[in-house]
Amino acid sequence: MRRSERKLQQKKRKKKIWRRIFLTLLLLIMVGIGAIFFLFQDLASDMFQSIGDNSASTSKLKAGEPVSILLIGVDERENDAGRADTLIYTTVNPITKRFTMTSIPRDTRVTIAQKGTEDKINHSYAFGGTEMTVNTVEQFLDLPVDYYVKINMEGFTKMIDALGGVTVYNDLEFKYHGFYYPEGEITLKGEEAQIYVRMRKQDPRGDFGRQKRQQDVIQAVIQKATSFSSVTKIKGMLDVIGTNVETNLSAGNMLTMATKYIGAKDHVESIQLEGNGQKINGVYYWIPDATNFQEVQQKLKNELNKNAVQNSKNIQEET
Repeated sequence: MRRSERKLQQKKRKKKIWRRIFLTLLLLIMVGIGAIFFLFQDLASDMFQSIGDNSASTSKLKAGEPVSILLIGVDERENDAGRADTLIYTTVNPITKRFTMTSIPRDTRVTIAQKGTEDKINHSYAFGGTEMTVNTVEQFLDLPVDYYVKINMEGFTKMIDALGGVTVYNDLEFKYHGFYYPEGEITLKGEEAQIYVRMRKQDPRGDFGRQKRQQDVIQAVIQKATSFSSVTKIKGMLDVIGTNVETNLSAGNMLTMATKYIGAKDHVESIQLEGNGQKINGVYYWIPDATNFQEVQQKLKNELNKNAVQNSKNIQEET
């Protein structure tokens, strides 16, 4: 492989990691500071974009039932319909106070909703925008998408800078891409945080170490964004978010999440879809492992099942 090709692949991998972090962080912030969005209703109105009747989803929120939110990371350019390059299906459970994330690889071979043709799942956005992507994910997982949050992938470093940086505890001293990260408590600004969560090869824990740093930074941003001391920085954060986000969560929905669902932000679980790449008719696709897919699907159904939630609540009350 030529050096230029290796650099291109590395750049794509780094971009994918950063998108996943930004998507997760954005949703958790929306859960955590929904009341602030409510106060800035003009901004919430600008972000709001309905894709059909979601009255049933609103009823779930009001009743404090589990809901699902599809995070869509889109790379949109001038004179281009764009692609849904990042798809994360999340569940938020206010009873168990658990938040789950399941990433759907962009090359997953699925039947595109409303078209009936087999294609990569990220092409659904180019064919029919947000609505077709939501419908395709629902069809693929056989699970509802109560809400969506679409992000044009810009602004995560700006968000951290708007907060004045974040503080984390670094358990591994290292240098990477011109930055030095000593062991102990360190404060990171936007670009420093971006590089901090990308490093993997110098960490003896490999991906596990990188995932821990990602989680540490996400938690640090959430805690700072939802703290009283950050109130003066909210305008800068909202400016960053407001220019990059579209959602069918209304200001009222966000306020409900802030009051009933905020506990879930402290218990985040990643659920892994397993599979492998295959070439079909000369085109590369990602094919889910059938057994693992069924297990993940059942786990997500349990997360969203109202009766299962009620049973969990009864057990908690008895203990």
